Amino acid sequence: MPVSIVESTSERKSIDVTATPSAAGVSVSGSVRWFDTLYTIPLTSIPCVYTDDESYRVVLASSPPRLVLAESGTTIADEVCYLAGWVFAAPTDTCATVAIEVPKRVLTPRIGDDGQPVALPDTTPVAVSSAPVLPVAGPERTRGRKRRRRIKALTEECRLLRDAGTTFSAMTAAEKAKVNELTALLADVPLAVP
Repeated sequence: MPVSIVESTSERKSIDVTATPSAAGVSVSGSVRWFDTLYTIPLTSIPCVYTDDESYRVVLASSPPRLVLAESGTTIADEVCYLAGWVFAAPTDTCATVAIEVPKRVLTPRIGDDGQPVALPDTTPVAVSSAPVLPVAGPERTRGRKRRRRIKALTEECRLLRDAGTTFSAMTAAEKAKVNELTALLADVPLAVP
């Protein structure tokens, strides 16, 4: 699949990163100017292996300067910006088969009151680690994956019931139990996920 570039402009920030996808992962390199800091990103290989339907972002984080592979719903406290993103929707997906979105931000001159371009302050160069930080499997992550998978399955089953014209009062006890379980999971009430 192609890499799609999302272009924008800014007076004090720029993102000039190349992302090269393969079946094993994404290689990222380039530079990011974020206000007065210039991050230099060496060629860094980030593995991307399907484990579940999930969206991913490669995030530039500042303290210490590093690249982080973040799953949907994950917040990186010191995130500067994202450098690439993709979505897995099937077990056969790899980074070579899905669309990879890469932002590109170009510096534009800031014009002062006198109508002349304002010179940008010098930047502080910062080297980014070439060792990416990958998601760590833990009980919360496993629970979240199981919950999302179960919600997806129940949603599909309930949509089939709706499309067939089945009303709640006409449902069997097993069908009502699926609707109740889906409602409980969406409300995130305490519930053991099978």
